[in-house]
Amino acid sequence: MNAHSVNQVVGSSVVAKLILLACIASLFLYLRRKDTEGQSSAFLALLGILVVRDFLSAWYFSLHLFYISDIFYLGFALVILLAPYDGSRQVLGLIIGFNVVVAALFVGVVVFDLPVRLPVGTFGYVLVVDAFIAGLVSFMNRKDRSTSGRQLVSLMWPLAVLFLLSYTVLAVVMGYDDPLFLGLVMPLSYCWLFAAALFSLEIQDAELVSTLAYYEAAIDSLYTMFLSTGPVLEDGITGQEVLERLNGILVSETGADGGVILVPDGDEFVTVKAYTGFFPPLLPVPERLPRTAGDIEAYMKKARFGLGEGILGDVAKTGKNVYCPIGERDPRFAANGSDEFLRITSFMAVPLMIEDKILGVSALIRTSAGSTFKEADFDRFKLLANFGSFVVNSVFPSTGSGEGNIEDPKPGAAGMDGAIEIIQQSTLSRRLSRCPGLSMDAMTVPAPGSVGVYHDLIQARKDRIIGVIAEAGGRELRAALVLVMLKSVLHVLGRTDKDMAAVLNWANRVLHGIIDTNHAPSIGIVCMNLLSGGLEYANAGRLSLLVYRQATKSLDYISRVSVPIGKERVSDYERIRLQLQTGDLAVMYTSGVTGCLDGQGNQFGRNALARAIVRHADSNAGEVAAGIRGALSAFRGTAIQQTDQTVFVIKLE
Repeated sequence: MNAHSVNQVVGSSVVAKLILLACIASLFLYLRRKDTEGQSSAFLALLGILVVRDFLSAWYFSLHLFYISDIFYLGFALVILLAPYDGSRQVLGLIIGFNVVVAALFVGVVVFDLPVRLPVGTFGYVLVVDAFIAGLVSFMNRKDRSTSGRQLVSLMWPLAVLFLLSYTVLAVVMGYDDPLFLGLVMPLSYCWLFAAALFSLEIQDAELVSTLAYYEAAIDSLYTMFLSTGPVLEDGITGQEVLERLNGILVSETGADGGVILVPDGDEFVTVKAYTGFFPPLLPVPERLPRTAGDIEAYMKKARFGLGEGILGDVAKTGKNVYCPIGERDPRFAANGSDEFLRITSFMAVPLMIEDKILGVSALIRTSAGSTFKEADFDRFKLLANFGSFVVNSVFPSTGSGEGNIEDPKPGAAGMDGAIEIIQQSTLSRRLSRCPGLSMDAMTVPAPGSVGVYHDLIQARKDRIIGVIAEAGGRELRAALVLVMLKSVLHVLGRTDKDMAAVLNWANRVLHGIIDTNHAPSIGIVCMNLLSGGLEYANAGRLSLLVYRQATKSLDYISRVSVPIGKERVSDYERIRLQLQTGDLAVMYTSGVTGCLDGQGNQFGRNALARAIVRHADSNAGEVAAGIRGALSAFRGTAIQQTDQTVFVIKLE
């Protein structure tokens, strides 16, 4: 072991190696923000080992340090190359276990003088074997690109194995103390890590383009439904025609061969009310029924199922989705004959629901040989059905109880205000208090003739929950439907791993050009990490956030100037990170709260809102929201309310 002076360290190749490693690490730090599989962290750990090794070896050169550090280096390289594949993890475990034994034996020989007659240089061959096995297994897995982690391995493994094999073989042949090895071979061996970072960037860019195309296609389908059903509601035609229009859009946008919509018929049955294309029976049909396409179609158009009877009855009873990509030979489908028109090659069904209320069932089917629904079709179906639920609820608000006449014109011009109210009420979540660790509540006080509002709770993961409020200009039906579209989009984007600013940027990109700029909604969105208490906030438009700190009894006002969603094609929304402690409050509110006017034209203002929050800060979120509502009512007095008022309260308990 040789100690080096500062001049020797500066003049050696270690500075260049550390700079190279720092550059590579900066790339992986950037990539880690969008890495959902944890590979960037493995690369950073590997780079950390190399940095520590190179730094220590610059001051105290030791062959033992290189041997032991390379055992860990190759171990992490094996994890990166093999761990993404389930079938290779057993091999990985055996190799890592063997390396641990070798490392322990090495320490025993060089530190504790174990009586093992084994030259120290022999341990270098273990590293060569590691690199060879990494190459062999990677070659066997090279065609599996089903995840982003596997895509990365399939791209980088030839370079990685080439550099690792060359490095380990030359370490045995030349030795770690060879100046050429230290000054040239070792720095060059890091190049595969740089290539891996570039490949990761390429994969993330490709995923971004692919994801954008997916969301844009899904929103295009949603917009098609929006254009088709919006005018239907305004024209005052019958509910039957509304369902048929909705069913036709679901069939065409998913490439189905047929589809049905069923609605409750009394308390114990559901009945087919819309039929498009050809939809064969899923349960056994009566023996007396002729097996012709016309007779089967007539039978299905009047089909009636009990709750829990067959797949359709089960969906109507439980509210659970059904996705069956391969329908042939599925025991859940009856074999009603060998005719091609009775064939079921693929099937999917979803409930039409508002909160916990089941309004009906939509089911789609493919009958062509070899034709199956992909997961993307199922995702699009769920998105469209989510929007369709609001349409069904607006024309059949009492469907769940079996009341109302489907042949009545609904809602018509005279009933437009009622339809708007039904749709707006559908966008107000009633599940705000159902989350452990948080107290949440919201209050909305609507005003006739004002903007529409929306508040919601999205359970993204077990440890992550998202709260949303939004308001859209205008009172006509189209403004209310904009909020429905926004809710559908946010429920798709909110369940990804994207941060809140990215969620708003994506929502803006897919909604721009679809919604009228006069109805462009302002949004406030927060994401709570239930484990750490961390909070992310982002806003579009004029919505703001107040944070009450229990420890200091102080209020932080947070606002960013930005444009509403969909108003401009290019957006750059920012996120703000905060840390909440037990007892802290986060309050989002619409402009109608601070802009509330009394009889003399005075505004309620932010200071009055702050006082209302502080006054009830020791209470739960529901009491805070109720306190704000009471303060607004007392301030307004007998004056006419001009705008909707919405408050969303989160308290960390």
